[in-house]
Amino acid sequence: MHYCYYSILILTIVFHCTIVKAQQFSICAGGQPTSVQDPRWYSVPSRFEIIGEITMADGAFEVSQTFSANRDAIYLTIRGQTIQHYYYYDTNEYFTISHFVLDDILTPICARTAITDQFATSNISQTVVKPSILLGYDSRNNENQQWGTRFQKETTIRGIPVDVFQACFYVPDIQTTIEATYYISIFCRNRTNTLGLPKNLPDRLSINTELLIPFNNYSIVSGHETYDKHFQFVKYDVYLSNQQHQTEIHDYNTGLTYRYEHQTKRCTVGNITTSSNDAVAVDDHPNFVRMRDGPDFLLLNDIDFHYAGIRQCRDHVQCHVWIGEKPHPDNKGFEHREWYWAFEVNNIQLSEFVPLKMIISELNFEGKKLSSVEVSMFNFNRNPNTIYEIDRTLADCYRAMGPSNGYNYVVILFKLNNDKQYPVQQNIRYLQLQIWQTMTSVLNLRPIRLSNILIDPINKDLLVSMTLLDVPPTFGPVENPINELKVNIILEQMHRLINNNELAFRAKYDTKEVLLRVRPQSLGVLLSSGETYKNFVEQIPQHRNQTVPEIIIRTRDIFITKHSGPKITAFIFGFMLLGLVLTVAVGTIVLHIKKRK
Repeated sequence: MHYCYYSILILTIVFHCTIVKAQQFSICAGGQPTSVQDPRWYSVPSRFEIIGEITMADGAFEVSQTFSANRDAIYLTIRGQTIQHYYYYDTNEYFTISHFVLDDILTPICARTAITDQFATSNISQTVVKPSILLGYDSRNNENQQWGTRFQKETTIRGIPVDVFQACFYVPDIQTTIEATYYISIFCRNRTNTLGLPKNLPDRLSINTELLIPFNNYSIVSGHETYDKHFQFVKYDVYLSNQQHQTEIHDYNTGLTYRYEHQTKRCTVGNITTSSNDAVAVDDHPNFVRMRDGPDFLLLNDIDFHYAGIRQCRDHVQCHVWIGEKPHPDNKGFEHREWYWAFEVNNIQLSEFVPLKMIISELNFEGKKLSSVEVSMFNFNRNPNTIYEIDRTLADCYRAMGPSNGYNYVVILFKLNNDKQYPVQQNIRYLQLQIWQTMTSVLNLRPIRLSNILIDPINKDLLVSMTLLDVPPTFGPVENPINELKVNIILEQMHRLINNNELAFRAKYDTKEVLLRVRPQSLGVLLSSGETYKNFVEQIPQHRNQTVPEIIIRTRDIFITKHSGPKITAFIFGFMLLGLVLTVAVGTIVLHIKKRK
C-alpha cells in the first residue's frame, strides 16, 4: 500500500516551461494540446496568492501574484527593486508602479494604460507569463476552457515525493504555445519530523485573526481571541463584513458561556460544551469540562505534525511550515492541517516563533479536497493585559438577562479625595488600572466581575463609578465551580473599608506618584437590579440625577432584552461560524522558463 496521502494544499509547484511564439502543437507530447483536465489534478481556486521565483539563463528574480476574478496584482523583484503591475478588468485599466532615484530620493512613477483588444495581459515580459496563465486561467482571469493537464507519473525530487503533470496549450493574446511540466508535492503521513512545533505557549495570550468567506462577495470575517488559563476564561470577538459584532465569553470558573450581540444588545447564557474548541472533557468524569492548555487551544497536540521546510509567508517574513493529517472523526476521509510560524522578519531572527497562518482541509480517501479554511493571524501577544479584555461585555450580558433570570448587578460610585488638585487625569488609564487591581485584590473579586470604571472631576474630588456583577444564579458542567461572595457582602466590606479610611489608590502625573484615598461616607449606589440589595441600598447615600448627570447618562443607556439565537461555534479560534468554509490554495512557485528558437 502506498504510504502517502495526497495533500489538497500545494506546498511546492515546479514548472518547466517551453514557449513557442506561434500556434505550434508539435512541441506538445503526442503533438496535441491538453484540453481535457486529468481527474487527479488539484483544482485551483478563483482567488489565490502565489509567491515564487523565476530562474532564467542570466539570473533569477521573485514574482508574486494576488489573483481574483476581476483584478490581479503582480510584483516583480529584480536585484532588490520592485515593479508593481495592476490589472483591473472591470474598468479595463492597467497600472505599473516603478521607482527611480532623483537627488538621492527614491521616487515612484505610475503609468496607466487602457486595456483594449490589442493589449496583451497574459505576460509580464516577452518571455515571462503570469502564474495564473500556467494554472488554467486566461488573459482576463476567466477559466481557460482550452486548458487541461495530463498525469505523467510519481517521482521524487530532493527527497520529496511529487506528482508529475503536463499541459500544452495556446495563449491567443500573445500568440504563444506553452508546454509546461508540473511537479506537485504530496504529503507522507509517516514522514520523519526534523523540527518540532512550538509548544512553549504561555498561559495567557491574545491574537487577531481573519477569514475570507468564499461567498457573499468574498467578505472578510475578522476577530480577536483572548485565552487566559490563570483567570480561566476565553473570549472571542467576531466582526462580520456587515458591521455586526458578536462576543462570546467562556467562564470556566462557573462553566457558563455568554454570547452578546453588540448591535441588538442581546445576550444568551448557556453551558460550556466540548463542541467548543477551548473545552475538553475531564478525565474519568466525561460529564464535566475543563479548559484546554495553550497547545491544545491552538490545535497543536491532536495531530502528528511533520516539518515541511521554510517558506516566505509574507513580505520580508520567513516561516517554518509544519503539516499533518489524521482520520476524519466521521470516517469520511482525512483532516489535513498546515501551520506557518514566523522565525525571521527583515533578516532579523525572532526570539520566539510567532504563528501567522493555519490551513485546515478535509480530504476524501482519494486525496480530493472537500473543503478548506485558512486563518491568518496578526498581533500575537504572549502576555496581554487580560483584565481589560472582558471590558463591559459581561456587564452588558447581565443587563440583558436581568434580575428576572437571576442576573443581578449594581452600579456603585465613590469620591477620591484630591484636595491638592494633582493632575492625575493626564494618566487616567493608570488610575483606572490601579482601581481595578486594588478592588479585585482587597475584596477578593475576579476581574471579570468589575467593569465600566469611569472617573470624572467633581469640585476638588474625582468621582469614580463602576459596575459590579453578582454571582450567577446557576453553574455549568465544571467539576469545582468557584465559590464567590455575593454583591451585598462586597458592598458591606466596601462600606466598612471606606468609612474607616482604609481604601486608597495610586495615581500618576508626570514622573510622580501619589496616593488618593476614598472619602469616608462617599460610597453610593447609582443603580441596582432586583430586590437583593434593597435593604442595604437604603443605608447608603442615593445619588440622583442632579448630582452626577453625566454618569447616569453613561451607565443607564443600555437596557437590553433576553435572546436565544444561534450559537457562535468557537472552533478554529471562534471563526467557523454557521459552517463557513474557505477554498484556499497556498503555493510556492518556481518557474524555469526558456525560449525555444
